[in-house]
Order: sequence, then structure tokens, then C-alpha cells
Amino acid sequence: LVELETLIQSNSLSGLSLAKASLLAANIKFQNGDFDGASVLFDKAVSDAGSATLIMAAAMHGQAAVSIEKKDYTKAISQLETFITKFGKRDGDLKARYGQEEGIDLVSTVSDAMWKLTLCYNEVGNKDKAKVVAEKLLKVYGDKPEVAAKVQKYLASI
Repeated sequence: LVELETLIQSNSLSGLSLAKASLLAANIKFQNGDFDGASVLFDKAVSDAGSATLIMAAAMHGQAAVSIEKKDYTKAISQLETFITKFGKRDGDLKARYGQEEGIDLVSTVSDAMWKLTLCYNEVGNKDKAKVVAEKLLKVYGDKPEVAAKVQKYLASI
């Protein structure tokens, strides 16, 4: 972390290199419970990621995780909705999926973002919206056993 912060502050990095260093440092700060520090670095990674989809997505997911940890569920909802819109391309049309015509998500963490969105809606007391997102999650990603199990359990509990 010290080395990454030294590199970031030295202004010797720019663009994608700066985004990668910021993302790595943000993840370390997040793991250490420094959510404010992580937030600043996730923001920097987003602003410098350019067209690097994986860096952008990881940083945006990190921003939402920080908001959740800080219990700012309204902000997390906005961040997760933006993430899902930007990176989620699957629509749950099984006929299109089996015909290999369904869109492919740009990153593999869209289902996780939808699950977190479900939980955030639940936290703010919007059970109806939580149920809608959970049902969509089950429709679109229900072919993943780990997703199906937790979403079915959630839907049975509400």
C-alpha cells in the first residue's frame, strides 16, 4: 500500500497505469476498513480507467461496496443501477441464450451487483423493488446454482 500510494502521489503515473494502481490501493484500503480512503481511490480509478472495462467495472463495484459498508444504501442503489445498466447485457431470454443470440455481460460481476441491489432495496424498506430485482436476477442468472439458491431463499422469506 505504501508503495502504491507513493507512486500515485508522485504524479509519475497517468491513465490506465494510474487507474490500476488506484484500484489496487483502494482494494487494500477497503480490506483494512479504511472506507473513506478506499472511496477516494476507487473514484480515481474510475476517472482514469478510460476504455479498460475490467478496471472501470472493478472500481465502480468498489464504490458501491464502500457505500454499502457506510450504510449509504440510497447512494449504493444509484451506483449499482448504473453498474448493471453499463455492464449487464443478459436479459433472461432463454430461447435467445440457447440460440447464442442473447447479449453477453461485459463483466462477470453483474449478478453480484444485482444481488447487492436487492439487499440495498430491502435495507431502505422498498420490499416491492427488492422483489422485482430478485425476480429479474433469478430469471436472468438462475442458471447459476449459487445465484438461484440464495435468491429463491430470499424470495421465500419475504
